Amino acid sequence: STPGIATIQAVAISPNGCPSDTVTKQVVISPQPGADAGTDITACSGTVANLGGPSSPGVTYSWSPSTGLNTDTISNPTVTLNNPLSSPITTTYILTTNQDGCTNSDTVLVTTNPLPVAAAGPDKAVCSGDTISIGLPATPGSTYTWSPSGGLSSDTIAEPFVILIDTTGVSDTLQYIVTVTNVFGCIRPDTVNVILNPAPVAMAGPDTVICSGESINLGDIAQTGYNYTWTPSTGLSSDTISDPLFTGNNPGTNSDTLFFVLTTDLGPCTDSDTVMVVVKPLPISDAGSDTTLCSGSTVMLGTSATPGYTYSWTPNTWMNFDTIPDPTINVVNSGSSPISVTYTVTTELDGCFSSDSVTVNVSPVPSVTASASPLTICAGDTVVLSGTGATTYSWTTSTSPSNPFSTDSTTVVFPTDTTTYILTGANAFSCEDIDSIVVFVNPLPNV
Repeated sequence: STPGIATIQAVAISPNGCPSDTVTKQVVISPQPGADAGTDITACSGTVANLGGPSSPGVTYSWSPSTGLNTDTISNPTVTLNNPLSSPITTTYILTTNQDGCTNSDTVLVTTNPLPVAAAGPDKAVCSGDTISIGLPATPGSTYTWSPSGGLSSDTIAEPFVILIDTTGVSDTLQYIVTVTNVFGCIRPDTVNVILNPAPVAMAGPDTVICSGESINLGDIAQTGYNYTWTPSTGLSSDTISDPLFTGNNPGTNSDTLFFVLTTDLGPCTDSDTVMVVVKPLPISDAGSDTTLCSGSTVMLGTSATPGYTYSWTPNTWMNFDTIPDPTINVVNSGSSPISVTYTVTTELDGCFSSDSVTVNVSPVPSVTASASPLTICAGDTVVLSGTGATTYSWTTSTSPSNPFSTDSTTVVFPTDTTTYILTGANAFSCEDIDSIVVFVNPLPNV
C-alpha cells in the first residue's frame, strides 16, 4: 500500500515440493488519490454553497451530476441551489478523483429547502381615508413581517389593512416590504407599491329653509380638478357645478323637505355630501277686485281671514285698519277729476310673504244746487225750479221720491200745497249729488 517500486518473486513448486522455477518482477505502486466531497449541506433555494475541499497536485476531479455547479472538474466547485417546489429536494453529488489511473470517490448530500411564496401581492391604489388590504392569503407555518408599519392594521399578518391619509393634495407612492419566513427557515422579501391619491371633499353646504319662489346657492366654491354631480337636479341651475342656484317651488300648503346629494370626483377618488332644503309654502294674498267708486263711498277690500296669516296694507289712506284681511275704506275725492289709489296687501305665514294689489278709482261727486223762483206762492201760481252743478238732472218730490217728474235742469211746477222738491244731479262720471228746496204755497182766501 505504500507508493513506490516493489520487487516480486514468484517461485513455482513442483508436486514433490521442490522448486522448479523462479520469476522476479518489479511492480510500480501508485498512491490512491484522496476524494473529499465535503460535508452535507442544507440550505434555502437561491443559496450558493461550496462543495469539496482543496485540490492536490496531479489529481483530476469529476463531479456528478453537474446540476447547479459552476464547474464539474475542480475539487471545490460552487453550487447554486434551486428548488421551485414546495418541499425540500435532496441531491447526492459524487466526487471522483483520478491520479495516474488510480481513482477514488466521495459523496455529499445537498438538501435544498424551498423559498416562501412571494406574498406582497399586486400594486394597489387607495384614496385618502379609504381602507384596502395588501398581501396574499397566508401559507400555513409561515410568518410575516411588514416594513414600514405606518398605516397598517398589523405588521405581522399576511394580509394587513392599509389606512392612509393624504395631507399634501397630490398623489404619492408608498412601498411596503413583507419578509416571509417558511417552516424551513427560508426567508423571502417581496415588495408592493401603494399609490395614495388625495380624496376630494364634497361640501353640499348647510341645511337651509327657504320660501317658495326664493333662490339660494347650494354647495361651495369650486376646487381645481374636481368634478361635481348633483342629484336630483330638479330646481337647480346646473347639476355639474360646485354651487348651483336652487329655486324653490311649493304650490301646496305644507312644507316640502328636499335632499340634494353632491358627489365630487378627483381622479379615481370620490366623496359625497348631502344638504337638506325645506321649501315653505307662500301664503295666499287676495286684495280683492279693482273697483270704481264715487267720493264719499265705502267699500271693503281683501277677503276673509286665514288662520296663521298676518296682514299689512299699504297705503292706509281712508282705511279703518291696515292689519286685518278685509279693511274698509271711505274714499274721498274733493277734486274735479278721478283719482286712482293702488292698495297692496302683504301676507305673512311662518316667515314667508306674498302680496296682491287692488286699484280703487275714486270719481269726484258734483255739487248740485236746487233753486226755486219764487219760493212762496199762492195756490195755483207758477214756480220755476232750476238746478246747477251737474250734467244730468232728475226732479222728484218728497212724497214720490222714486217717480221723477222732470229730467231738465229747469222745469215749471204748479204746486197746490207746500212741497219739497228733490234734485238729483249726476256728473260725467255717474256720481250723484242731491239738493232739495221747499216751495211754500199759501192757500187762497174763501170769497
